[in-house]
Amino acid sequence: MSFDKESKFLDRYYSKGEKWYRHQFPLASSKKLAGDNTPYYLFHPLVPERAYSLCPEAKIIVILRNPINRAFSQYQMECRKGREVHNSFEEAIEGEMERIHEAKTDLLSNPLDYHHTFENTSYLSRGIYIDQIEHWLKWYKRDQILILISETFFADPRKELKKVYDFLSISQTLPNDFTPYNVADYENMNEKTRLNLRDFFRPHNERLEEFLDRKLDWN
Repeated sequence: MSFDKESKFLDRYYSKGEKWYRHQFPLASSKKLAGDNTPYYLFHPLVPERAYSLCPEAKIIVILRNPINRAFSQYQMECRKGREVHNSFEEAIEGEMERIHEAKTDLLSNPLDYHHTFENTSYLSRGIYIDQIEHWLKWYKRDQILILISETFFADPRKELKKVYDFLSISQTLPNDFTPYNVADYENMNEKTRLNLRDFFRPHNERLEEFLDRKLDWN
C-alpha cells in the first residue's frame, strides 16, 4: 500500500505526475501488487479516466456504507476537523445539490485545482453510489470492480475478505485480529432528518439494488 493511507494522487496531486505517484509506494518485486486507498476517488468525476490512463488493468474495490450513516459520519468528521461552518447537519445539507453542482462545474473548468467544497461538503451527493459506479464503468469493465457492502463486511469480515483475495488472485492469509480501527463515537441523528433522508436515497438505492441484483436494508 502507499506510504500514506490516502495518496490522493488522482484527485489532489495529479499535477505532480506519474513519477511522483510511483514514489509513494514501497519498492517491491514484480510479483507484488500495489494498492491505493483513497475513498474520494469514487466520487471525483475525473479520476476514472485518470486511473485508466495510468493503469487500465487495475482492479477496483468499492465498499459502500448506508448512505445516511455515511453522510452523518462525514459531517461530524468535518466538524471535528474544524472545516464545517454550519452549526447543524440539517443546515449543512440544505441546498447541497445546487452547491455541489456549482462546485462540480468549477472543478471541471479547473481540473488541477483543489476543490474543498466538492470533496468535503458533498454529504448527500457522495451517497448516490449508483451514479458514481456507472461513471467508472465508462472506463473499466464490470469484472474489474468488486463492490462490497460495509455492514456485511463488518458482520462477517472473514467471508468478505476472502472475496477480496479471490478478486485479486492472491493467497488467502487471513489476519488473526479483526478489531475495527478508527472507530469514533457519533451523536444521534434527528429522527425526522433520518426519515427524510430515507425518502431522498430510496430511488437511488433501488437502482443500486437492481444493478447489484441484491436487496439492501438501508431503507
